[in-house]
Amino acid sequence: MLTFALLFAVSAIGSMVATAIMWPRRRTTPAAGAMTLALMGVTWWSAVKMGSVLAPTLESKLALETAIYPGVGAMVAAMFCYTNAMADRAWTLSRRTALLLVIEPVLSVVIALTNPWHHWFYASAQLIGSPPVLAPRPGWAFYAHTAYSYTLLALVIIVMVRSLVRAPRAYRRHFAWPLVAFLPPLVGNVVTVLFMKEGKTVGLTPIFFTITAAVCCWALFRQALPDLVPVAGRQILETISDAVIVIDRSWRVLDVNPAAKRLIRRLQPTTSGTIVGLSARDVLGMDWALAADSESEYVMTAADGARVDLNIRHSPLYDNSNNVIGWVLVAHDVTERNRQRHELRVTNEELRQQLLAVEQLRADLAELVTRDSLTGLHNRRYLIDVLEREVARARTGFQPLSVVMLDIDHFKRVNDRYGHAVGDEVITATAQRIVALIEEGETAARYGGEEFLLVLPGCTAERARKRAEALREMCERSPLLIGGEVVISTISAGVAESLSSDGPAALIDAADQALYVAKTLGRNRVEMARMSTATT
Repeated sequence: MLTFALLFAVSAIGSMVATAIMWPRRRTTPAAGAMTLALMGVTWWSAVKMGSVLAPTLESKLALETAIYPGVGAMVAAMFCYTNAMADRAWTLSRRTALLLVIEPVLSVVIALTNPWHHWFYASAQLIGSPPVLAPRPGWAFYAHTAYSYTLLALVIIVMVRSLVRAPRAYRRHFAWPLVAFLPPLVGNVVTVLFMKEGKTVGLTPIFFTITAAVCCWALFRQALPDLVPVAGRQILETISDAVIVIDRSWRVLDVNPAAKRLIRRLQPTTSGTIVGLSARDVLGMDWALAADSESEYVMTAADGARVDLNIRHSPLYDNSNNVIGWVLVAHDVTERNRQRHELRVTNEELRQQLLAVEQLRADLAELVTRDSLTGLHNRRYLIDVLEREVARARTGFQPLSVVMLDIDHFKRVNDRYGHAVGDEVITATAQRIVALIEEGETAARYGGEEFLLVLPGCTAERARKRAEALREMCERSPLLIGGEVVISTISAGVAESLSSDGPAALIDAADQALYVAKTLGRNRVEMARMSTATT
């Protein structure tokens, strides 16, 4: 008997160790909680059975024998919960199911503990052999409890085997190790109850629990844990928001998820009943060529007239001979995304136009800052910047650079005789004649009052003089008609050419000196000034 007691002790200790490992994980998933309860039931069953074997009297042996049934009931009910939780990740223990699972174990425990008063569980018991072994004669309640437990455990085995076959290879050990752990005790229990004579054994069930404890410890240390339950593909399909439609080669619908049903009934409200078996072309209202692992966007119209943009990815399904036997269509509603993209494009285009307008306005403002408001020519500030740049460029490139200083002759007389308004008209008309003379890359500016300055890059002093002379002759031969008055307005000009050592200020001063000479000699003429080597 000590050998049996030792085996029961090993089983109890091993189950206790497995329970301790599972206890921190008991709340992670329903499967982990159920396995924790099952291991606690095995621990109780083995420990109490060890006590029953070692008990010295018939009464103590029988009392401990009936005390095993809380562990038996807990183990059977827990295995039922564990199997359902493993087979379906979304499974939870409802109050109704919990109540149904508790009724039979509680009744069995109550009947077993009160057996001395009614003998329903054990009709009689005696000690046989040496050392003495308890030999109880089961009553009707025992057989009812056994039939209930076997029925529940048969369902457990069916579900577990089916889940094992269907599970991905990487997760099959999660279903295999519970079968390996709990089938031996179950077989031992069946053999003990149905085939072995009374009094010839202490029961094979707890003995085989040593295998259960060993397998459970191995599984827990090797991470084949019930809290790592694989998520079923069906559950994934039912929870994702994208529509998934499985079709065969003839476009017949083989399977759809809830999101696909909602999409199809949005597009085709007249579709009633089951969608499986219908033509995907009909229920989707579209037809296209399928390409392996490709995706396309389609614009569709719902029954209420709303636009529906779908991004549909199609992936082929193959048989064992690598032949295409169907397709998986995954449709993602991108209507809102496309609407936001369109609004963003419109907003970006409006922003771009606004930026262009702002840039143009900035350029216009910058231009206004450098322009004379009366004539439209560049002002003196802009002129100085241009002249400094052109002097440096001429000096670096050894190119000629000339400036022409112009002045309207007797402008004060024009203002005194005709008024300042006519004077402004004369200045404006003269500016227009200067603009007609200016070529690309040259600059004309109102230097101040009735004075103008021309910057002529690449132009020698002689050529600049000829061009200034042409302008002078134009002004002399073409009087201005302003407000019904004929105004004869001539100009005088001074021309200066820059030398390599001359700065902007020296060049302007030389042109101004030449203009002064022209005025001194009688006006309405052009004079040239050769620059000295002096620098500014």
